[in-house]
Amino acid sequence: MEKARFSREKNVENPPPIEGRVPPNDLDAEAAVLSAVMLDPSALDKVTDLKPEYFYSEAHRRIFEACVELRAGGHPVDVLQVGSWLRDRQRLAQVGGTGYLTEILDAAPVVANVAAYGRTIHEKYRIRQLILACQKVTAQGYVDYGEAQSFIDGAEQAIYNIARTASKQSVEKLLDVMKKSFKRLNDAVSRGDRITGVSTGFDRFDAKTAGLHEGDLTIIAARPGMGKTSFVLNLAANVAAPKKREVDGDPSQTWEEPGVGAVVFSLEMPREQLANRLVCCEARVDVSKMRTGFLSPQDWSKLTQAASFLGTLPIWIDDSPGLTLIELRAKVRRLQSEFDQYDDQGRKTRKIGCVIVDYLQLMKGRDGVQSREQEISEISRGLKGLAKELEVPVLALSQLNRAVEQRSEKSKRPLISDLRESGAIEQDADNIIFIYRDDYYNKEDSAEPNVAELIIAKQRNGPTGTAKVRFDKQWTRFDNLAEGEYEDEGGD
Repeated sequence: MEKARFSREKNVENPPPIEGRVPPNDLDAEAAVLSAVMLDPSALDKVTDLKPEYFYSEAHRRIFEACVELRAGGHPVDVLQVGSWLRDRQRLAQVGGTGYLTEILDAAPVVANVAAYGRTIHEKYRIRQLILACQKVTAQGYVDYGEAQSFIDGAEQAIYNIARTASKQSVEKLLDVMKKSFKRLNDAVSRGDRITGVSTGFDRFDAKTAGLHEGDLTIIAARPGMGKTSFVLNLAANVAAPKKREVDGDPSQTWEEPGVGAVVFSLEMPREQLANRLVCCEARVDVSKMRTGFLSPQDWSKLTQAASFLGTLPIWIDDSPGLTLIELRAKVRRLQSEFDQYDDQGRKTRKIGCVIVDYLQLMKGRDGVQSREQEISEISRGLKGLAKELEVPVLALSQLNRAVEQRSEKSKRPLISDLRESGAIEQDADNIIFIYRDDYYNKEDSAEPNVAELIIAKQRNGPTGTAKVRFDKQWTRFDNLAEGEYEDEGGD
């Protein structure tokens, strides 16, 4: 096992020298780290993020790996132990023998500065990886690069993978995490609401979820005809619209808070149809009238006003078919780089606050996947990873299987087990929301006509339950119910 690992280490890729120019490296910093690690037992704890492949010198890589393996095995780390470890694996001569180990010790570094030396090694490694990635892209561009956009997206992703591994700490002190959490809470209080995330505009739903939160994957599922697409379009308009806020709780003094950006990826409907539905919904005009052209002057006036309002909102629509995770990530990242703005303290003053995928089962997985379940599993896991990576709420629509229709009339509310390929989706999702309308199944004698239930079947950081909203079939529009009208159902 250990010999095999060494053979892999030998194949660490570094960009080749060009016209006598050596790729970026700092052999003095590498020697200083190795010297500190072999002289002081605590030094290795200060460079825990450092990996053997970050070292430019192959000899240094092998020596550092020996130090790491000795520590992992509970053995002391010093020049004698490292020499013995390398000798047992026939590697001592390849690193320059005992003489070179002794020479490294003469580097005599300041042990307190070993973390800084480690950062230097890592940064040089990142630049070498960037050069290598660019060289690979250049070489591939001269031969069979395949489909142009996929090639460009792949190149962009390769660069981004290097860029996003910058100095973001994965381990953070609890006090610092709590400060950030309380800062978000204070910001919400100063706005005069209790929504710590992005408000969806549906008051009862926000009361149960505190809005949409960065890094969360929310699955919205329903049977065909329940209004999944209409719901997320309404939601997109709500999050993108400016909000009126009171000053210190005084309703006579208000200020306007801008909305956040919303991106809708529609794999099912053309963007023109989505735009028409959004405009008709906002204008409260029957979409069939627009389709047939039978519009009254009043309808035209409503549509013109709605289009004028929606045109000012930061909403983007993409209808690329067969969208892959790499393409989705690249497109959202580009929008973030163009739209997001920061203040002097590094806080976002303008941001993409919602990414919608309509719908999950139409996304394209990687080639060579053995089963549909595995493909959906990779897509749902990738969407969750994207939400965390780009720090944005992701809402993915999902289909339900036909088991709902086969149940009795009184039990057609969806269950998590009704999700298509539900295992992976249930595991990866932070929130699972079902849309259910009683009047869809009981058209004549529904107890709650024109009401839709947003069933919170799973919420990782909050209770389950049901939030009710108004649904106007004529305009396929979701709205808030009046206070006290059709009470919500509790949950866990």
